[in-house]
Amino acid sequence: MAVRIEVVQGADAGWSYVVQAREVRIGRGGGCHIRMRDPGWPDGNLHLVNKQGGWLVVNRMPTGIFLDSQVLESGQQATWYEGGLLQPTANTLLRLVSHEGLVTGSQPVVILPPGTAKKHTQIWQYLFIAGCVAVSVFLVMQPNRAAMVPRSTAGLPTVLESQAKDPILGPPIAQVRRLMDDSSLFVKQNKVPEAFRCLDQARALLERMAAEDAPNRLRGDDLTAFRAELKKLGASVGAQLVLLHRKLPKK
Repeated sequence: MAVRIEVVQGADAGWSYVVQAREVRIGRGGGCHIRMRDPGWPDGNLHLVNKQGGWLVVNRMPTGIFLDSQVLESGQQATWYEGGLLQPTANTLLRLVSHEGLVTGSQPVVILPPGTAKKHTQIWQYLFIAGCVAVSVFLVMQPNRAAMVPRSTAGLPTVLESQAKDPILGPPIAQVRRLMDDSSLFVKQNKVPEAFRCLDQARALLERMAAEDAPNRLRGDDLTAFRAELKKLGASVGAQLVLLHRKLPKK
C-alpha cells in the first residue's frame, strides 16, 4: 500500500504527495522527488527509505530537524511511522499517512493538489498541529526573539493540576513546571543551550507520564482527558524546541 506525505503547515500547506517508490528525497533543489517552496529550507535534503513498518529518514541537511518532537541532527537517521509528524524547518510540518485511493502511473511520487486527498486525520492530530502553529506564530511575532519559551506555568491545565497531589503523577508534574520556569529564566539570561535542555527534559517527562505513569493511576475518561492535556502541552513544548534549536550555537 502506498503512503502519502501531507504538508499540514508551511508554503505548500494542503498539497499531498503519494509515494510509490522505495526511496525518495524531499528538499528544494533539483533531484528531489518532493520539492518544497519553503524559503527557510536550508541546503541539502531528507532521504527517505522504505523499511518494514515505516520509513527511514536520513537528515542530509546542515541543521537538525524534528521527528515526532525528537531532535534528529544532521547526518542522523530515524524511522518515520504512519501518523507521525516531521518538522524540517520552523515553517514546514509534514505528516505521513496511509493512502487508500487509486493511483495511476509509475512515477515515484504522485502530486495531489489541495482538496484532492482524503482527509481522514484524527482530532487529536489537528489539536497537535493547531497548538504548534499557534505557539510558533506567537513566538515569531515577539520583538525579543530570545523570549522563545513558555511563561510561568503556574496555570497548568486543570486536568493536570487535579493530579498534582497524586503520589505518582504529582512529582513529575511539579518537575515539568520547574523545568519550564527554569527555561524561561535561562532565555531571559540569553542562555539558550540551558533553556533548550530544560524544555527537552520537560518533553521527555510528558511522554513518560502519558506512556507509563498515567495508565497505572487513571482509567477511562480520566485517563483520556489527562493524556489529551499532556499531548497539547507537549505540542507547545515541541514547537518551542524547534525555534530554540535553531538558536543553539554551532558546534
